[in-house]
Amino acid sequence: PPDSAGVYISRAGEGDILIPLTSLGVKKVGSNYSIDYDRENTTLSHEIAHQITDYEYFAAGSRGWFTEGLAEYIANSGYRSGKFSLQDMQKLIARVTAYGDNGQGGRALGEEFTAPDLQEFFTQSYDSFLSNPQLSYGLSALIAYYFFHMDGDKDAANIKEFLKALKEKKTPPELFEPLLAGRTWDEMEADITKGWRSRGVRIHFR
Repeated sequence: PPDSAGVYISRAGEGDILIPLTSLGVKKVGSNYSIDYDRENTTLSHEIAHQITDYEYFAAGSRGWFTEGLAEYIANSGYRSGKFSLQDMQKLIARVTAYGDNGQGGRALGEEFTAPDLQEFFTQSYDSFLSNPQLSYGLSALIAYYFFHMDGDKDAANIKEFLKALKEKKTPPELFEPLLAGRTWDEMEADITKGWRSRGVRIHFR
């Protein structure tokens, strides 16, 4: 699509990834291409994450905050010598708060920003999610990281139960019960805020 860095076009769980060379972090050298270290190259990892995400996880209540948050989490995890380091959050923080670890492609939300009401954010339409992509993608990445590494006993138990609920085709509000884990929405917002505040990112939910 015009102005897109790349896209995964899904057809009931199968599809194609379309990414221009300009989004792959390469440059033309003579008749060949080589890595361009001045360009960001997270797009391919982001779109592959979509390609291998189970079809059921794109359902209402998940599409947007989880699907895009997961893809951003993968694409901006530490990557060295062909391996992702999913505990390394420095690239993710740089991507969300500033302009990326190489000064390109970041969401530039700052180390302190205001976020939408969490329940509304989780239940909005995908078109609404895309209407403010910098905030939506950046916040979703932080929320995904929180549920994978910070929530509860830090064993991702609640997000795993949420994914099981998606497989069982549960819908909101029942779908969110595993994530809430007995909390109110305000209490879950407070826990996310607390988790990221200790890592230098201050989120103020409306």
